[in-house]
Amino acid sequence: MDDSSQGSLIARIDCINRCFPGNLMEFRAISRRRLCATILLAAVLTLAPLASPTRADDRAEIITVLNRYVRALYARDFRAVYEQLSSADQRLKDVHSYSRERGEFRDFTLEVAQAVARSVEVNLIAQSVEAARATVKVKVNVPDASKLTASLLDWDSERLERLSATERKTLLETIDRQKREKSIAMVEGEETFNLVKEPGGWKIFLDWAAGVKLIFQPAIPASASVEITIEQKEVASRPGQIFRVAMKIKNTGKQTLSVRIGHLIEPQELRDYLDLVDCGFILPLRLPHGKEEEFVTTYLLRGTLPEQVRQLHVTYAVNASPLESAKP
Repeated sequence: MDDSSQGSLIARIDCINRCFPGNLMEFRAISRRRLCATILLAAVLTLAPLASPTRADDRAEIITVLNRYVRALYARDFRAVYEQLSSADQRLKDVHSYSRERGEFRDFTLEVAQAVARSVEVNLIAQSVEAARATVKVKVNVPDASKLTASLLDWDSERLERLSATERKTLLETIDRQKREKSIAMVEGEETFNLVKEPGGWKIFLDWAAGVKLIFQPAIPASASVEITIEQKEVASRPGQIFRVAMKIKNTGKQTLSVRIGHLIEPQELRDYLDLVDCGFILPLRLPHGKEEEFVTTYLLRGTLPEQVRQLHVTYAVNASPLESAKP
């Protein structure tokens, strides 16, 4: 089960991932946009009662893993999220690709998000364990990020990173005090998670192998003095999941170029199932000679994608011309 489509809580958390463009020190192409903090309240899943109970030691370990997972997910600490995932999932995607796709927080912004995430509470409702697999239903309370925007500078990473040492200390102390006083507004939901027991303990099983493979490639005319490097040429995603693709564009010629980049999605009849949430190159790019720029595009694979679809191709079609001859 995927980390962004497991039900009400994960949908709320993934809205944070959708609305917040990511660590602004890393994703400069979208760093000037203010991060929205609206939390969508998705419907709670209707779930059948689960069968046999877990043993006491399994129960305690599973709750510990789920707490770590949901707190890290909320804080957008995707490297910590990755540590809680099954080896079967990890074989399909390395930690750098995963954290990059999802748009992780870093530095003081991450520290603030982790402080807020310590208020997350996970309580087991029902569980079923068969051999080395488990399905658990939990009640989860997470901080309502939309109610924290004023005190957290609208979740604006650039502003948070500019705070002085004294201001940072004061902010973290305020969050800690609010946690102790239980004054942080929370939202509640019920979720079901699948886990597998491995030699290192219980791990979250997202079943990435059952997801959709998206293949990214550039299409550059031979006459264009442009190079494109795509960091994630293949992305495994699931319907309803937000992910990001980083791309570097370099002008290898001697003239300043006006560069247009179009998205071509194949099969063409499925193009409406892949949404551009945020794109740094919708408008023509002005690219001086010898200049290289990085852009991060945020995508959403719609939850209505037909179940039988297992692969999509995305082509970045380049049209480049000298700036003085480019049409407005």
